[in-house]
Amino acid sequence: MPIGKVSLLLFLSIVPFVARCQTPVIDSLKQTLAAGGPDQLGTLLALCGQGESMAIDSFFRYAREARQIALDRKDEVSRLQAEFYLGRCYNFKGMFDSALALSARDMRETGGRSAMAGINNHFRWQQIVSLAKQRRLEESQDSAFKLLGIGERSNDRWAQVTALNNIGVNYNTLRNRPEAKKWMLKAWRTIGDTSKYKEFPPVFTNLAVMYLLEEKYDSVQFFIDRGLLIARQIQDLRTEADCLSIEAQVYAHENKMDSAEQMLKKAASIQQQTGNVQIILGGLESLASFTATRGQYAKAISYLYECEGFSKKYHEPVTLSLYSDMAECYRLLGNYKAYGETLDTLMQLKDSIYQKSKAEDLAKMEVQYELSREEAQITRQKLELLHKDLWIGGAALAALLILTAAVVLFRRWQRTQAIALASAEEKERKRIAADLHDNLGAYASAISAGLDEIHPSPITRHLKSLAAEVTSSLRDTIWVLNKESTTLTGISDRIKLYAQKMQGTYPSVQILIDEDISQDLKLSPMHALHIFRIIQEALHNALEHSHGDRIRIAFESHAGATSVSIADDGDGFDPGTRRSSGNGLANMRSRAAEAGLGLTFEPVDPKGTRVVLKMRQNTQI
Repeated sequence: MPIGKVSLLLFLSIVPFVARCQTPVIDSLKQTLAAGGPDQLGTLLALCGQGESMAIDSFFRYAREARQIALDRKDEVSRLQAEFYLGRCYNFKGMFDSALALSARDMRETGGRSAMAGINNHFRWQQIVSLAKQRRLEESQDSAFKLLGIGERSNDRWAQVTALNNIGVNYNTLRNRPEAKKWMLKAWRTIGDTSKYKEFPPVFTNLAVMYLLEEKYDSVQFFIDRGLLIARQIQDLRTEADCLSIEAQVYAHENKMDSAEQMLKKAASIQQQTGNVQIILGGLESLASFTATRGQYAKAISYLYECEGFSKKYHEPVTLSLYSDMAECYRLLGNYKAYGETLDTLMQLKDSIYQKSKAEDLAKMEVQYELSREEAQITRQKLELLHKDLWIGGAALAALLILTAAVVLFRRWQRTQAIALASAEEKERKRIAADLHDNLGAYASAISAGLDEIHPSPITRHLKSLAAEVTSSLRDTIWVLNKESTTLTGISDRIKLYAQKMQGTYPSVQILIDEDISQDLKLSPMHALHIFRIIQEALHNALEHSHGDRIRIAFESHAGATSVSIADDGDGFDPGTRRSSGNGLANMRSRAAEAGLGLTFEPVDPKGTRVVLKMRQNTQI
């Protein structure tokens, strides 16, 4: 969890219309629309002008209705205004390609028409925003500089300030903060007349953020004061909430934590008035992060549950970081049961995302296959025409095509055989998993239940413990066998659950799990099972025999290098001379050799043992 960081937004847009939400203006417009006033189109466009501060679905509905009425009336200017607002809705919904297509079409329609210069500039600005959202920053900058040139030639203040601000924001995205601040300052100076400040509130919030990053708090306060004044004058709730969030950072720097929390609560309250679920979630996540910084983990969890509730209510996808942060808070509270349950939820969410990604990849492959087939058909038709004119060359080409077709068919046959083999392996793994569950799992459960009927004794308790271990081991094996492939992070999550269960048996030993995975690894069921069992055995040996106080399990995976280490601070041992009554070390070495993994045992300074498991590049599927 990024402790102590309040979410701040550098605005890509200079909103050309005053943005208000749940204000007298919006309430009045809604009442006029409901009453069926004579200028329904004008009322809808006025409501769209407040779109940034209302629920996206409402904004989208008003824009579509305005466009339809304008089409019916053949009102070109109103239609273009409505399409501009539709493009903004597409950007809010993440439909950047649709926004780009719409702005490109309308730029062509309005280009070269002096009467349409203003609306053309707005469509160009929308193009800048859409390209930046897609991280096509070079194209976004090119379009922004074109808008700046247009604004300078036509003396259009709005176009100039908008272009300068967006150039600055793009530089900030590129991590070039000196350039970002320089262009944003140019935008502020270009506004000039203070009476025009209210047209460009994002310039002030953006500059406040830049100075906050430089820790120049007097300059932050200068721009925040003006931003708040503008926001309250024009009843712009979103800008007001952003200013309060930034001001909370200033209070936090001054160690006025209660004041900082009050500012964040006030910002969150204002954000909830907008009805925009994405803005609301940002405010709640800031509160959760801040309260976690202060060690108020129960309060942070309550804010995260509010985020989850809003996400489900408005059908927004729940982020992995939400459950990760929630699990961390539970762990810090010492509530290991809730910690384990939250990790289960996180694992399920990761699996669902993986399945969705897999389905999307298959769909892309199908599209590519169809395109390839159509291209092949066109090529054959061209060859038939060529054959009529050059029959000798056509005959040679036909022979070449036959050879090519034979190679293609042979390769297709090979792929078919590979797919059939993979399918057979998948069915066999699932059959084995089902047999383990239905037979051995049932027997283990029956043994455990039968032992409950026998008078308790040390022997029966030991047998019941063994039955429970068999059941747990079966569950882990079935978990691996039921998957087509498993990631290294999936194994890490499973080890976390296993460690959390073992913690209760060994309360005096601290078990820590670190992840440093920049490039995840996909593993076959066989590799995944061997790795899991080796880690499990190493952890069990450390808990049972090391007599240490701390065990650290570290997962690392980067380009070309992947390893897992299990280190303890116990007595240590020499694996070359140790003679154990069990087969644990031999089994670990056997599993590592079968999976093609490197396994070493190293002493830890000043005391202890480290087991290192290294995966070679060809381990990846």
